[in-house]
Amino acid sequence: MDMLEKPYIAPKNEILARHLLATRRQQPGESLSEYLNILKLLAKECTFKAVTATEYQEEMIRDAFINGLQSQCIRQRLLENITLDLEAAYTQARSLEIAEKSSHTYNSSLP
Repeated sequence: MDMLEKPYIAPKNEILARHLLATRRQQPGESLSEYLNILKLLAKECTFKAVTATEYQEEMIRDAFINGLQSQCIRQRLLENITLDLEAAYTQARSLEIAEKSSHTYNSSLP
């Protein structure tokens, strides 16, 4: 059964799932119970697990880092990862930022 599911069921993106949960607002005409049920459904996608305060802090900083990025391109590239810790997110974002700057420099030097 697992072999059949793997090609057809896309892995969940924990970072995106947490963003959707954190930014979901009650919709006009939506009752409190409907809103709470939707939040519970969204929370199931977040793959929460028991962690230490330090690990939780790292995850929250990672999520805020990705959510607050000015570059849509860098955010998109980070969200391609199924799982991503803060250090890896920063390393990849820094690399992408340098590549973007280098690309702009390269383009501006062309005739």
